[in-house]
Amino acid sequence: AVTILPNVSIMPDDPTPKLKASLSKAKTPGDFHKAFGEALTSADHFFEEGRQFYSVTLACREGCSFCCYYRVDATAPEVFAIAHYIRTHFTAEKLKIILDRLEAHMERIRGLTPEQHVNRNVECPLLLGSRCSVYGVRPFACRRHHSQAVAPCEETFNHPNDLSLRVPSSPELYAGITAAHQSIRQAYSDLGFNVSGFE
Repeated sequence: AVTILPNVSIMPDDPTPKLKASLSKAKTPGDFHKAFGEALTSADHFFEEGRQFYSVTLACREGCSFCCYYRVDATAPEVFAIAHYIRTHFTAEKLKIILDRLEAHMERIRGLTPEQHVNRNVECPLLLGSRCSVYGVRPFACRRHHSQAVAPCEETFNHPNDLSLRVPSSPELYAGITAAHQSIRQAYSDLGFNVSGFE
C-alpha cells in the first residue's frame, strides 16, 4: 500500500506489481500503452481518494491555465503516451497546429538554461484555447500540481522570476502523487526501461 502520512493509507492496492506484470508480458505498442494508461488511471483514483480523505477543495478548473507556463519535465513513458494520444485522437488539422506549436516552442527555449526557463512564462505547446489538449495523459509533473486558490496562481504567473511565491497546495496530496510517480518509474526502471526526464 502507498502511505502518504504515518499509519494512513488511502490506496490499498499498489498498482506497481500489476504494471510490472503487464509490461513484462507486453508484446505490441498497444500493450505498453494500455499498461501505462491503467497506471495513470490508478494514480488519478489515488489523487481523488486523497482529495476526499483530506477534504481538500481545489480551485483548479478547466480553462484555468496559469500553471501551464511552467517548465515541465516528462519521462520517456510519459512522452510516448502523449505521442500515442496525439496520433490516435487528433485530426490532421489539429496535428499540424500542435506540430507548428512544438516547433515554435523549441525555437523559443533553444539556448535557455533550466534556470532561465524556470524564470519566465513559456506557454506549453500542448495548450490549446487555455485547455490541455492531452489532459488524460498529461505528465505527473502536471498531475501532482494543484492549488486551493486561484489568486496565488495568478500571482506566480505575473511574477515568474520570483521563485519564492508558492501556491496553496495540499502537502499530503503532493507527496502522495509524487510517491505514486516514483513507484511507476521504479517499475519501468526495474525492467530496464529508460526513465530519464525530458524537457
